[in-house]
Amino acid sequence: MEGVPADRVGQIRAELAEVVAGSRSNRVIIRAGRDDRVAVTVVGRAAGGAHDDDAVDLWHEIPRVAD
Repeated sequence: MEGVPADRVGQIRAELAEVVAGSRSNRVIIRAGRDDRVAVTVVGRAAGGAHDDDAVDLWHEIPRVAD
């Protein structure tokens, strides 16, 4: 998260913790965003789901800049 101010990093971490804590997914994948708009993407896969798009039960993007 290069270039993201320290106070925003704290907000991003807090939102990430909230999303993960509220997830009911069997598997959670967390990735740094690849564009200038998204800091972190969280994807949850359904328990026992196949490895296809239908098994995604959580998709949450945390923006680099607060709204």
